[in-house]
Amino acid sequence: MKLTDTQSFVLSAAADHPEYRVEQFPENVKGGARAKVLAGLSARGLIRQEGEHPVLSDEGFRAIGRERSAPVTTDFEAEVAAAETAWAKPETKPRRTREGSKQSRIIEALNAPGGITLAGLIALTGWQAHSVRGVLANLKRAGVPVTSTKEGNERVYRIA
Repeated sequence: MKLTDTQSFVLSAAADHPEYRVEQFPENVKGGARAKVLAGLSARGLIRQEGEHPVLSDEGFRAIGRERSAPVTTDFEAEVAAAETAWAKPETKPRRTREGSKQSRIIEALNAPGGITLAGLIALTGWQAHSVRGVLANLKRAGVPVTSTKEGNERVYRIA
């Protein structure tokens, strides 16, 4: 059976699809041209409609010189569950900070009844403001309930 380059491309791509769906076309085949290609393949019995999707028929496999392999069925719910399990955050032990470290001193200052200002944290650690803010952001990300309130002209940070 003589096939055009476009028909060969479409049938080969469908043969490579796990469910043998006709979904891939050459880049230059768009809109109405796709509909004509599908109509031509369907008229020759090379594809058939299965549900909402055209799929490669046995005749289509023979036309490109390939054999149908056992269909691969996909259980998408099982795949999603497996992916969620793979990416789930493992249960971790509570974070500990070393005694006397700058981070432990920041946490102690945040636990103080009045909290501490950014200027106070900078003086406490000797770090630049962006470094202190980074530690505060990391503490929040780790689940420490760091809050801030504007008191007068300064922002006061504390652990809620």
